[in-house]
Amino acid sequence: MNQIRNQLWLMKDYVNTCRFAVKEMEKFNQAKHHLWSDPDLYSMSDIFETKFGQMRLHLEVLRDIARKHIYNCDLCKAKGFICEYCRQMDDILYPFELQRTVSCPICHAVFHKSCFMPEKCPKCMRLEARKLARELSTNAFDQR
Repeated sequence: MNQIRNQLWLMKDYVNTCRFAVKEMEKFNQAKHHLWSDPDLYSMSDIFETKFGQMRLHLEVLRDIARKHIYNCDLCKAKGFICEYCRQMDDILYPFELQRTVSCPICHAVFHKSCFMPEKCPKCMRLEARKLARELSTNAFDQR
């Protein structure tokens, strides 16, 4: 249940910002707001529905609607990630694909689980190099 809630929470940014996801956003808005906006918040009725299996079914339907849109929408696909380790250009990654991807805890870039090395995140290394270059150029300018 938690995994589906986390997936919905990660999917909402795609659906919420896509101008073509009007029907999908209507579905999200028909659901209880906290189900997709806060994956850790449960109401008493949520617990009751979970016990009887209704909640899982409802969340799976909502997740499948969002996933179908994201995978088939050019705007949403453009917001996906390419693994910077293996660079498989035909394999678009999304943060909600929890079984096969991992997000860097620092920069939030998305990679294949099998490729990711936290101490060598390419995006973090790029950001650090830019920061260092900026500091060096600022120091060089200040010394004039």
